[in-house]
Amino acid sequence: MVKWDDFLEIVDRNFKYLETEFGFRKVSTQIPSVEYESSFLRISIYYDIANRKELDVGIWPLQTIRRKGERFGIGSLVKLHNPDPDESEDYMSPFPLTKEQLEIEVQKYAALLLKYGSDVLHGDLLDLFIWVKVAIEASEIMRTPQPGKSIVQVFKEVARKYAIEHLKEHAREHQHKDDSKS
Repeated sequence: MVKWDDFLEIVDRNFKYLETEFGFRKVSTQIPSVEYESSFLRISIYYDIANRKELDVGIWPLQTIRRKGERFGIGSLVKLHNPDPDESEDYMSPFPLTKEQLEIEVQKYAALLLKYGSDVLHGDLLDLFIWVKVAIEASEIMRTPQPGKSIVQVFKEVARKYAIEHLKEHAREHQHKDDSKS
């Protein structure tokens, strides 16, 4: 059985980089989440310890992207940067029941946030604006029947389109920066 203190210790150990590398501060450790905040972003590591045992990571920009208080999931960043992830990076909220399972899943989320959310953690919220475009387009597509396609499949297809465009733009920017250094 997992205790709240176990969760706090695991989160502190795995998400410490938010404080040490990105200047976030821990603002809450009240059940059901641990929350970190910077001047532009709130990160919430949620664990439903009392009921379903769901684990999730939420990202809340402190400025309005589309709607005030809109939450973005870590899965959005993964899909945007890696539209065809392998199983180790395919995002699904886990339900860890033991301390060992919780440790594994929190480590995974911490690694995914660092790998795919580094720009956002530094204050570049472009990925969140792009994800809003994905959500709007996927919702528009789902207004008409999509035989044989679930909302998840439609989101993946739209995310893949924007991810490829985003990755190309990202590569062009880095190439331009490298060229200007020469």
